[in-house]
Amino acid sequence: MRSRTDTQLVASAIPSIPVTHSGIDWKWTSIAVLLGVPLISTFTYIVAPEIPRPDVAILIGALTFLFTGILLGFKSPGTTILEGLAAGGVLAVLTGVVLILGLGFFIPLKMVVVGAVGGPVLTMAGAWVGEMLEGSLEESSRDPGLAVRWIGVGILMGFMLSNYSVFVTRALFDVSELVILLCYCVSFVVTGAFVGYYSPGATLAEPCIAGAGVVFLEGVFLWTVMDTPFFISIIVIGIVGAAVLGLVGGMVGELLQGYRRRVKP
Repeated sequence: MRSRTDTQLVASAIPSIPVTHSGIDWKWTSIAVLLGVPLISTFTYIVAPEIPRPDVAILIGALTFLFTGILLGFKSPGTTILEGLAAGGVLAVLTGVVLILGLGFFIPLKMVVVGAVGGPVLTMAGAWVGEMLEGSLEESSRDPGLAVRWIGVGILMGFMLSNYSVFVTRALFDVSELVILLCYCVSFVVTGAFVGYYSPGATLAEPCIAGAGVVFLEGVFLWTVMDTPFFISIIVIGIVGAAVLGLVGGMVGELLQGYRRRVKP
């Protein structure tokens, strides 16, 4: 028979056992929905009048699903990737209603289907990026050699920020093409800085590769979706330039990470 002292020792040890919660955190799912509906609707509404082609408004709206997921993953405690999937499904419906009934948008049936599938996927992908930045997936993000996961983070963030820097800047501010090009270049430095700052260890090649990957994907998007003619030489120059800018941003991020570690050991 256990003594009172033994029972107290067992009881005191119970709180130290980590508890893993299963299922979806509906609190953070709801927060993501409340945050995402105005964000997606506003970003889409801002860009739509400036660019006559609906492809751009749809692109910015889709990227804002990603942005919402990043905020969810970064700010929420624990791992909330499935919450991004659940929130994305609700967001696809609610933002569609707001855009059609509230803002007078016409959304073809094909795009409704694409949004119903793509919204949850992009929000979940954003939540994964946010978790990587937060550090919740730090152990799983330690790849031997080249950190492929952080290349993925850089590509997703870079594609989002570079398109925001062009289309949102053009819609909000009356600036020259040179200023827009400068904002576009800065987006690669910022993306590289995020990767360098938040990733464990030294990650300089990763933002460099991610920058090149972003320009390549944008070239494919312009060619296949927007039917925009361009010269291959321009894409090649863009890939090289983005790789260099991503590397510069990675170096800045690594310097900031080193300073953080010295200040907060």
